[in-house]
Amino acid sequence: MNYPATPELDKMLKVKDESQAIGRFLDWLVEERHIFLAEFHKHDDGCCIVENINCPLCSGYKFRGRICSRCDGTGSISNEHRACGCVDSTMLRISQSFDKLLHEYYDIDDNAEEAERLAVLDYIRNQNSVKNA
Repeated sequence: MNYPATPELDKMLKVKDESQAIGRFLDWLVEERHIFLAEFHKHDDGCCIVENINCPLCSGYKFRGRICSRCDGTGSISNEHRACGCVDSTMLRISQSFDKLLHEYYDIDDNAEEAERLAVLDYIRNQNSVKNA
């Protein structure tokens, strides 16, 4: 059995010192300065809720024989609001870990990295079993 190829682990080794320094700095920001990374909230389909509510002008009753201009006499209007509670300029703390961000920054595939770690472990186990046989 040949030693497995480890391109992602090799990338990690090349940037290890720099990425650890960045990680320590980011941890320091949070722990000592209480400064967090944030991003603007992006609304998606799950943010918007549309529901029918009673028309605030007429509640479905005709006034002096006139039909309400807001609800066209139906008594209800469509009310759209944001279930997320955010306005367009809301900043939220990022949900990604610093580790994930560093992987993305250095273009390291964390799933491939884990697979490479397991392949190396299997190689070592195989080598040990051959020696002990």
